[in-house]
Amino acid sequence: MAEAEDKKEKEPLPEELVALLKSDAFGLRVYRCNAPPVEPFADSSSLQDAQKILVEVFAPGKWRIDGCRERKSLNHAKIVDDVVANGASSAYAASVCPFSGVNALHACAINGYLSLMKVLVEKADLSPLSVAPGLSTLLNSRLEHVRGADVMWMAKRRGHKHIVDYLKTLPVIKQSVASVEKQLVFIEAAHKKALEEARAKAIAEAQRRAEEERQKAIDEKKRKEKEKAQRKMRDDIQVFDNRLRAYKKKLQDPTIAFKLAETGQTRAMELLEDEQASHKQESNRCKHMRSLADVHEIGNEMKKTETLVADIDEMLNEYVSLWGVDAELDKSVHEAHETKWRDLVPEELEELAKKMASKVKKLPKNVKASDAFKNLDRRAKEFSMSCPLITSLHTPAMKARHWDELRMHTDKLKSSPIENANIELADILALELHQGAMALAVEEITDKAVKEAKQEETLKVLEANWAGIIFVMTPYDKDPEVPLLKMDEKDFEQLESDLLTLQSMVSSRYDFFKAQSTMWQQELQNVGEVIAILAELQRMWSYLEPLFIGSDEACGPCRYL
Repeated sequence: MAEAEDKKEKEPLPEELVALLKSDAFGLRVYRCNAPPVEPFADSSSLQDAQKILVEVFAPGKWRIDGCRERKSLNHAKIVDDVVANGASSAYAASVCPFSGVNALHACAINGYLSLMKVLVEKADLSPLSVAPGLSTLLNSRLEHVRGADVMWMAKRRGHKHIVDYLKTLPVIKQSVASVEKQLVFIEAAHKKALEEARAKAIAEAQRRAEEERQKAIDEKKRKEKEKAQRKMRDDIQVFDNRLRAYKKKLQDPTIAFKLAETGQTRAMELLEDEQASHKQESNRCKHMRSLADVHEIGNEMKKTETLVADIDEMLNEYVSLWGVDAELDKSVHEAHETKWRDLVPEELEELAKKMASKVKKLPKNVKASDAFKNLDRRAKEFSMSCPLITSLHTPAMKARHWDELRMHTDKLKSSPIENANIELADILALELHQGAMALAVEEITDKAVKEAKQEETLKVLEANWAGIIFVMTPYDKDPEVPLLKMDEKDFEQLESDLLTLQSMVSSRYDFFKAQSTMWQQELQNVGEVIAILAELQRMWSYLEPLFIGSDEACGPCRYL
């Protein structure tokens, strides 16, 4: 039931009731003394039937503020006659405002109509205990809420003492008052208990707050100590960070020893090992500070410092890699220098050069501005550029004349691999093949050697092929004893192909085999001409033979010769 009442209270009030309460149309907002009559529904434009009847009840007749004239409704006689005649079924007794719950008895209490109230109570049996639920929002005290917005409450609010005195004489009111007084006893006891509980609760709350304050003081002290420790830790981190930044700036100096080519591999690696050992201590210190920072809950502030440590470590490792590649290149070049020319495998040498060039190219970007890298890159490129030329010189096509021609471009080559079987690759690399003029000379001479070797091979093939070519004899179809000579089709096609090849060789800018090529060209041209003449003669003979030898006309006269 309590839940139902709560739900009812939470329901929104009708707009009409809100308007009446807001304007205090019933005059019940505050206590008054002998308050003047009110007409709450008089200004409403649209009224329900019950409200129209209540308008008649509320309508005041003549009255005096001093109370010397009894207050009556303007329609007193009419209402009394109807109530006396009809009793409880009278429209005036049955009418109730639909949204406020106000009835005719409430109207009498509000405007002080004592005579009319007595008639309604005695003749229409209207209960003076009936309440107007719509006016409950105007109740204040605990007693008022217990009794509700009843007739007694309205009369007291309006200050109509004669109404209150009359109501007190009614048995039902007396019983209600006694009941309310009993309820008040329980309410007072409950109130007293509630006060004691509230007092105990207040004491407990005060103790709780005191404990909270004490704990806050402890927490505040801890917080200040924590902040102090954090500030000190931040200062230590900043000092360490500044030292690392200064160290990193020192390592970025392009003139530092391990970045210079003149330092050399051995010394540079010693310097880098010393730097790495020193940095290892800083790295360990960084890890220790990270642990302390985590304890003080400021671990995130170590991220920049940790990044610096990682950057420095990476920088040192990059230069270790640089000098490692430098040492590997020196080793590769040294091994290549000691290789005998006859034992050299050019493909492996070229592959080694490509591998070293790739390793140099893959070195980190940060080291490529250093003097040590530039020197390493230059040597790797020189080695890489020399290897293809070494391969070209190592070809079997290189004859003594070609080496002699190469020595005309340099005075560093004392003997050729043909003259000295034990010559080493170092002697060839000493020619500085990567230099522009020397590289061009080597390319020209090796190209010449390869093409002359092809020409020599072609001349050998020509000699071998044409030494075995013979004419083919076929019998004349009309006289088998007469042979016809010709060259085989394949041989004839070979002749045409060889003439084209020789034409290219004769026009070549390389003269060593030009005389032999010219001689072979002339001989094969003669062969071609002879074959052409022979073919023409045999064709003419085959055409004329039937006319001059095989015909009857030719044979007749010949018999007499």
